[in-house]
Amino acid sequence: MIDLLFLISLISIILLIFNKKEFLNQYILIINASCWFLLSAIFCLFSLPVAKLFPMLFQIYSVLPTSFVLPDYFFIDTINIYFLTLTALLYLGISIYNYHFITSSDQPIERKNFYSICFIIFVFSMTGLILSTHLTLLWVFIELSTLASTFLIIYDKSKNSLEAGWKYLFICSIGIALAFLGIILLTIGLGHNHSLFFKDLYKMAKSINPFWLKTSYIFILIGIGTKMGLAPVHTWLPDAHSEAPSPISAMLSGGLLNVAFLGIFRVHKLMILAGQKTLTDNLLMLMGFMSLFVCAIYMFKVKNYKRMLAYSSVENMGIIAIGTAIGGIGFYAALLHMLAHSLTKTSLFLTAGNMYQLHHTKIINKVTGLLKNYPLNGYLLLLGFLSISGIPPFPIFITEFYIVKGFLQNNQIFYAVSFVFLITFIIAGMGIKIFQMLFKKSSEDKIKVKLPFSAYITQIVFFALLIILGCYMPDFIHKLIVYSSFSL
Repeated sequence: MIDLLFLISLISIILLIFNKKEFLNQYILIINASCWFLLSAIFCLFSLPVAKLFPMLFQIYSVLPTSFVLPDYFFIDTINIYFLTLTALLYLGISIYNYHFITSSDQPIERKNFYSICFIIFVFSMTGLILSTHLTLLWVFIELSTLASTFLIIYDKSKNSLEAGWKYLFICSIGIALAFLGIILLTIGLGHNHSLFFKDLYKMAKSINPFWLKTSYIFILIGIGTKMGLAPVHTWLPDAHSEAPSPISAMLSGGLLNVAFLGIFRVHKLMILAGQKTLTDNLLMLMGFMSLFVCAIYMFKVKNYKRMLAYSSVENMGIIAIGTAIGGIGFYAALLHMLAHSLTKTSLFLTAGNMYQLHHTKIINKVTGLLKNYPLNGYLLLLGFLSISGIPPFPIFITEFYIVKGFLQNNQIFYAVSFVFLITFIIAGMGIKIFQMLFKKSSEDKIKVKLPFSAYITQIVFFALLIILGCYMPDFIHKLIVYSSFSL
């Protein structure tokens, strides 16, 4: 059944190559994303966490092959089904907003067509990365995601976007090369058994040479950590996210960073099984707190609101890394935080896209009176700030509370205090910028522009989901996260 995901993407790409019509570019992503979401929902329904709740579904799950073409290389397990379902939800929401983006774009049809093709390849690469059962295959899909997303970042071919695209390609290519070197070092540590399938690696974890395993992990963590946007290898992220079209910024922040974390998690689990938990936890904790520190510094200095959201993504990837290092309740919090951050940051970047259309600038000081002049956009921005700041009833409050609780359970008082201080500092810096754009009086009268409802529907739905999750956690989502937590 996994093969259908790849087949749908292939058919969509072929249609775009041989049929360069405006109509097709407007709707192809919505159709592709709808099929992708439907299939992912079916996979989730028949996955182990959900199927165990229903005996009939569990019987089907136990005999249903996940892939007919390459069953050994692609598989759905208790951890990647969570990433697959979340990415599918984001893709569907972003594709709906993308209809507004494409129809309002003044780029020629050939460029729009190439944009749609690269978008589908980008999602295809993330799908392959999520479902890969082999470490080298996972690396190949990381490389593919870099190439496809580079062309998306430079869509409008402005000077800044070209510079951001080249910076992204250069830094991420170095990171991916380091990750590949880590894989080579891991094969040395394996000795005569060179299987890089995750199930084989986990079985023989204890027999891997500790020196080569630890050395390879450092290279892989730095390499894939570059794609995840963890400090100090995050430097591509603020430029790429701020210069890319808003649908791409949303997909990079809400989707790609999560998927890169899955790659890190796969190797993190190997380290734990090999008895190297202290090293992997310490490195993740270090990069997590560095990410918070970098964001805290730049949040007060940033002048571009999309760049501000990009630094917020660095912060939240740091929180996920910290939760993973804590383990137990911390890892549960990390997975829930991933869901909450993805929905929130996707909504914020799409709202930022509206702001750029309304004000024709990304400079914070030039955006004023947003609540008065454009109430719907203003309230969506305010909701986004409240959600990303962890204000109840939004679920990020719960995730950050659980992380602090995890610190206290491990008697890591200094870490708990530092975490709360840095988070508070970041919220204060971001709040100053957000409130300035919302409430500062405009110095001049501006001609109001009316955007279609398609520019707002995704954000409205995502914020509604966030409020529901903060007030009431559906049982199947809780069990999905719990079973994913058991994967550690």
